[in-house]
Amino acid sequence: MKYIVILIFTVLSVNGFSQNSNVYNLLYYKLSGYLYNHQNDSCKIILNKIQQANYTVYPRHLKVLVKSALVADDAIMTERYLYDLISKTEFDTLDFFDNVEYSKIKGYFWWNSFVEDYDSLKLYYYQNFDFKYSIELQQMLALDKYSRTQFPDSLLKYYCPAEDIDKGNYKKLMQLYKKNGFPCYSNVGYKAIKANYLLLMHSTTYEKQFFYIDSVLTRQLELNNFEPWMYANIIDRYYRNIKGYQLYGSFIEKDKFRNNISGNIIDIKDLDKRRFSIGLYSFKSFAKDVKIGKLPLGYVEEEIFEFIFNSSK
Repeated sequence: MKYIVILIFTVLSVNGFSQNSNVYNLLYYKLSGYLYNHQNDSCKIILNKIQQANYTVYPRHLKVLVKSALVADDAIMTERYLYDLISKTEFDTLDFFDNVEYSKIKGYFWWNSFVEDYDSLKLYYYQNFDFKYSIELQQMLALDKYSRTQFPDSLLKYYCPAEDIDKGNYKKLMQLYKKNGFPCYSNVGYKAIKANYLLLMHSTTYEKQFFYIDSVLTRQLELNNFEPWMYANIIDRYYRNIKGYQLYGSFIEKDKFRNNISGNIIDIKDLDKRRFSIGLYSFKSFAKDVKIGKLPLGYVEEEIFEFIFNSSK
């Protein structure tokens, strides 16, 4: 397997496909899986490819990348990802490195310099952090949740406040994007990113809105400013509610016994190809994670590396 991986990566470099952000996300999923299963040799190969191709890394992945670099015992790579972790995310504690899994970092030649730089790195992060934008998105989500959970059921048949709030939230989101740009992890933090995702999922209910948001999010996926699973949930929710089927199988449904099932997924044989094309891992692996006991009839599992190889031709 190790040599197959190397061969595929060589072909990718020749064909120039390695700059695709979806490939980065697929490689990251494989990396995190290898790390979890302690497959250190495979972990090193994929980490080196991510490093060599100079992919744009999603900030929320940086902790895993630091740990992977430690597994590879690569001091320079660990330093790079660690500096990014502190300067680009909310992560803010030196005590973390007392954890036995990360304690090896303290033996690297640059550790003392890193400790001296720590406060400056966090200052850089907070200087570029838009607190007002972050809080505004989180406040909008709080109102969204209130309209869905606190309004008396007895009154819902007369008036549903969530519908009006969703319309207002969509309009306000468009204004915020125009004024501040699309929210990114490094300038609003993960709570606000999650709020933005949920607000979009609830408020994108009309066809014109949907196709515009789809174009915006597709671009943000390319820039690694939006996570594939968030994109898939928004798309699947819209299609499930409007047309009765899903594209990516990200929405879990229940059978009459309250067991998790996949629901109606269009063109099931190409499901993994669609998932891979936006940077999601296989549906079989997803089904295992979310405890879907039975795979949908007609599902064909694809191999990530084979998909990448064929896409690069």
